[in-house]
Amino acid sequence: MAALKFSDQTECCEAIANALASAVKPPWRRIVVHASLNGIQVTLQKQYESEHGILADVPFIPTLGECFYALARLVSNQDKGLFKTCVFTLTPDEFDVQYVY
Repeated sequence: MAALKFSDQTECCEAIANALASAVKPPWRRIVVHASLNGIQVTLQKQYESEHGILADVPFIPTLGECFYALARLVSNQDKGLFKTCVFTLTPDEFDVQYVY
């Protein structure tokens, strides 16, 4: 399988946000993904909060792990390498991404 190609970090994050928003039935308040890297293996924990504050798991998204690996490559540099973990938070209006190296 060919690796996903994104021109920059923003394009990759937008693809992740669109995939998450499409996978969860509206209305929802927030979707949070914790992505952990171990070499090329990506582990995802993903939940969303409904409009009533109920937490539930986000359904499986086939290319989501590949997107987070592509994101790790896009934000890496010689000094830091790839991130160890990433927390991607999506609300209906915006997304926020935090990295731990």
